Amino acid sequence: MYPLPRSEFHRFENFLDDIPFNTLFAQSVLKKKVSGSVYVDSLIDPAQFYIVHRYGMSLLYGAPDNEDFNERFGHYIQGRLYPRAGAEWMQTFPRGWDIVLPRLIENSSDGVPLDLDVQRRVNFKFNARRHSTGRALNAELDMLATTQSTFRAMEGSVVPASFWDSAEDFEASATGFDIVHRGRVISQAFSAFSLNGQLELGMETLPPFRHQGLARTVCGRLIGHCLEHKLEPVWACRESNAASFGLARALGFEPVFTLPYYRLPDVPRGRTNR
Repeated sequence: MYPLPRSEFHRFENFLDDIPFNTLFAQSVLKKKVSGSVYVDSLIDPAQFYIVHRYGMSLLYGAPDNEDFNERFGHYIQGRLYPRAGAEWMQTFPRGWDIVLPRLIENSSDGVPLDLDVQRRVNFKFNARRHSTGRALNAELDMLATTQSTFRAMEGSVVPASFWDSAEDFEASATGFDIVHRGRVISQAFSAFSLNGQLELGMETLPPFRHQGLARTVCGRLIGHCLEHKLEPVWACRESNAASFGLARALGFEPVFTLPYYRLPDVPRGRTNR
């Protein structure tokens, strides 16, 4: 398992095309739309890849039959190979990793066991016939386009600054809308990834303003932008995220594909990378 130089990413821009689920985050890294890391089993003719987006989403790709790569990846999970910024949420392809991964963790353990948290990630398909934009805003609220000046204005984790390297990159390649209350951005929907005629939505609403329909309204505005510009709106979330799942259904998205979603934990306290 070796870091692939960023100058080599272009060689593999299209190798994810046949994966049957949403990989826009990984494609964004390979196409150098955003920063991230790529690790491979061989720098000459790689067949296994581990792609990490700056937000912490990751994809493990390739048949799980290379014991050397598998062993080193087990060390990576344990935090004993390359530095990790924090927890990572991993998808895998093809099938078979669900059997291999627990063994990798057990075999690479140095006496500090790790629990591999396995959840489910749902991919949705947009159905325009079921789309509903949500309620109109009251007089105290304004809907504005996200700009460079509001790029970092939204608080929370699912915000543009978590997905894009800079406000300039966001303005050049992405779109977003803000709901503003007395000069403060309180709800926001934006393109987390935008490639190949698809736009994947990200959204956040401040806790005091949730359960008021704002998320549905601001996401509806971004979906309207997609339809106006002939972009396919894309949605994916953890099955356990009831709020996101319900919002997707309310906006006209229908679940079409569910797959395992692995949480690789933070490096345990007291353990150092090497």
